[in-house]
Amino acid sequence: MEKRKPELEFMTDASEILAILNHSKEYGNVIGICSPALGPGIFITTVNNVVEDYETIVYLKPYDVNGYKLEKSTLKLTEIVSACAFRSHYKKLYHDQPKADKHLEGAYY
Repeated sequence: MEKRKPELEFMTDASEILAILNHSKEYGNVIGICSPALGPGIFITTVNNVVEDYETIVYLKPYDVNGYKLEKSTLKLTEIVSACAFRSHYKKLYHDQPKADKHLEGAYY
């Protein structure tokens, strides 16, 4: 009998995204996040804090799981297009210091 691996399930509804963000904040699990404010693609990090006030503000760890610095670490909930929860916890496995992305210095996207 073949085991199927579950596919990633990215949530696009604001209330579902907020639930993923709050869970990451509370338990330290990794999330995949898509936001034009961060750049193209999916960024794998975790949530430091979520402040729900007039607008919901999300404070991410400033580095992704590979040690690369995020373009931005503070986002409005409305800037997040989709999010996906992972079971693993945030830690930089191989990188004590953030990596310098030398080949991208001065590049424009």
